[in-house]
Amino acid sequence: MDPRPEELKTAFKSKAFDVDAIDDLNLEMADLMDQSNEISEMMGRNYNVPDDIDEEELMDELDALEDLMLEEEAVGAGEVPSYLRRVLSHTGSHTTASA
Repeated sequence: MDPRPEELKTAFKSKAFDVDAIDDLNLEMADLMDQSNEISEMMGRNYNVPDDIDEEELMDELDALEDLMLEEEAVGAGEVPSYLRRVLSHTGSHTTASA
């Protein structure tokens, strides 16, 4: 069942064996693989977050911040929050927020 030379010539002249199209497809696949590798690398980055973070301590800090925000909302509903007062005082703006 050896293919005959005539059959091979006919097969290679067909559009299914367009070498340029196959080469273009190969280059496109290589580009897609590079993009995939780049995305995988970005997703797998280590942001140097220590493994020994105490989650309970973080939750306590978050709760304290929430309490502070609630206090500021209750005390001065129309006033500028304390964390913005420092910024405004450095910029020279003395505008207060109105409700």
